Amino acid sequence: MMRMLIYLLWAGILFTCTENSLFDDPVQIPQNLTVEGQVRLSDGTTSEGVYVYLEGFDISTVTDADGRFKLELPNNPRSQPGGGISGAYYIWYYCDDYRPARSLTIVNEGQFQYGKADVDADGRIISTVTLSRLLEVRAYIQPGTISLSAGEPVDVTLTVRNLVDSVQLNAYLGKRYEPGAFFIRSQQGTYRAMRLDRAKNTLLTLDSMEIWNLTVPPDSLAFEPGTYTLIPYVKVRHDLPQELMDRFGRNAANFTEEFLNIPSRIGRAGFKVTP
Repeated sequence: MMRMLIYLLWAGILFTCTENSLFDDPVQIPQNLTVEGQVRLSDGTTSEGVYVYLEGFDISTVTDADGRFKLELPNNPRSQPGGGISGAYYIWYYCDDYRPARSLTIVNEGQFQYGKADVDADGRIISTVTLSRLLEVRAYIQPGTISLSAGEPVDVTLTVRNLVDSVQLNAYLGKRYEPGAFFIRSQQGTYRAMRLDRAKNTLLTLDSMEIWNLTVPPDSLAFEPGTYTLIPYVKVRHDLPQELMDRFGRNAANFTEEFLNIPSRIGRAGFKVTP
């Protein structure tokens, strides 16, 4: 009978303890673990896919079709950086051709402090975050249907327009400002990088609209018949935390496939290839 009582006592301890070890202090589950908000783009385009990043915790998400987001901290402070850190941390909002924005949060021992900084008493960002557009890039291909048997050249045109006084950006350009770096996406979702030998990665300060033209000779059109999308490499310069940019890849700012991970509204051009 005594053995049975001892067994039941130990079983009760095991069921009420929140840690694997009986000799650790029980973990208090934090309550204020989430922050929610909404993002809009200044030009009225869909706010879906804006990148939202919480510095210090390396936590991120993207906005939904209505521009809404929710960030959540780990519910066990011991699994957080520093085992439940305290301090002031920014939430960053990023889409490459828009000006980044940020909201300030206060964290105490691994929990958001509601009603402080830019977070209201209900755990929401106080006001809707608006990203102002910096750059508009539109891409065109003529003809839109390319006949391989016709043997005609193809014209690629980019119109690049600053929407503020000036914008710093990187692009591959030839001596006559021919656009020189593209990704071609097939209907099957595969990507192919194309770069002109004479094009160089150029840092520009754009203060007026420019038009970049490239004529592609027919013998360079090594495509199978199908439907494709042209994606130009144009990258705006931003002052952002390196940890944020590394989420897209260490070489995402350069002309690599990691560039395609970066959220942007850079214009694309669809075209078809026929025999």
